[in-house]
Amino acid sequence: MLDQAISKLDEVTSPGSLIYVISDFRTFSSKSEEIILRASRHSDVCLCHIYDPFEKMLPEYGSYPVTDKLKTWWMTASDKKFREKYTLQFEERRKRLRALGEHRHIKAFEISTEEDCFQVCH
Repeated sequence: MLDQAISKLDEVTSPGSLIYVISDFRTFSSKSEEIILRASRHSDVCLCHIYDPFEKMLPEYGSYPVTDKLKTWWMTASDKKFREKYTLQFEERRKRLRALGEHRHIKAFEISTEEDCFQVCH
């Protein structure tokens, strides 16, 4: 879904636009990254990464239901390698967005679901 929305940027923006992308960026592809970089040549882009602390680091124990609205499966957090891989994926996504934020017309920031978004954005 995110890639589909970003692929429409060229159609719905014009030079000088202010573009906000608010997402968890879990499905942010290299193609979307290219489109964002291209859009930043003529517009200002804000990438707002919203995440739940659960995404940042899984608890050490327990099983948790995960759903894509079509099916549900159980994730077991007691597997240390799984938790490490999960945390690494989050950190890689975070690092990638921060790197994008270093471009001249791109601002990247993050908001935890535990934070007051009005405090973070000011």
